[in-house]
Amino acid sequence: MLYNKDMEYIKQDLKSIFNVKQIVTVHYFELTKSTNYPIDIHDFWEIHYVDKGTAISHEGEDQYVLGQGDLLFHKPNAYHRLRANGQIAPNVCVVSFVCHSREMQHFADKKFHLSPELAALLRKFFDEAHATFEISHTTPDLKKLTQRPNAPIGGLQMLKLLLETFFISLLREEKEQNRKIRAVLSAEEYPDEVVNSIIAYMREHVTERLTLSDVCEKFRYGKTYLCARFLQVTGKTMGRFFTEMKIAAAKQMIRDREAGAGQFSRISDTLNFSTSAYFYSTFKKVTGMTPSEYAASIRPYSSAEK
Repeated sequence: MLYNKDMEYIKQDLKSIFNVKQIVTVHYFELTKSTNYPIDIHDFWEIHYVDKGTAISHEGEDQYVLGQGDLLFHKPNAYHRLRANGQIAPNVCVVSFVCHSREMQHFADKKFHLSPELAALLRKFFDEAHATFEISHTTPDLKKLTQRPNAPIGGLQMLKLLLETFFISLLREEKEQNRKIRAVLSAEEYPDEVVNSIIAYMREHVTERLTLSDVCEKFRYGKTYLCARFLQVTGKTMGRFFTEMKIAAAKQMIRDREAGAGQFSRISDTLNFSTSAYFYSTFKKVTGMTPSEYAASIRPYSSAEK
């Protein structure tokens, strides 16, 4: 076979959507039920993950109740603190790191409940961190990690790769979940192109806190005109329409997961309701039932089918 010297290989650049530059701290705290750490602020990201029990994580004026398997991102330069809830002594994993990648903004102030696959991946990160560093269980204000003298070869690189892999996997899982939610929402058409475009935009952002200002900015119409047009065509305000779309998504998630009470707060988080209590009251207002009553109403038929 003759070699063709004119044939060139094309090299593919390996671009990274997440590039973790530095690990700052790694903690595994076994807290008492009364632990209340002071407010902290720094110019890098921080993750709070509850391995056991329940903890409360604050950012600014916002408070997030984290149950077992819940994870919260704190963005750089945000005032935040961690505390127990006064009833349960939790185990909390804390990781802080430097990452300037644009995709990180997608996680800002977001709470997630990790799937078993993602939880296993995060455990691998902590196992590697424990093998590489002296991990503090009691010192929240530790400023420097100490590397073990017998740390495994390539430990620092493994930590970087595992954390980046975790972020990619979390992003993929969320996007797939959102795709499934949007796929089951009604694609009802109205005799108005602008209104149909707004509804499609709502469907695309059903897991977010979409405001009237967001919609008006997107479609470049004034609020008064756009609200009147939407109401005339659909018979509903944009706020009511979007709320009912969220509740339709919640009902689908309850059916898909056969959710119990512990899952309802996670559905509330996924659909970005401000609090679980607001989700419960909104669900009942729209459907006439609480999430628990709705789940109970469909369970007998599901059982009969089996």
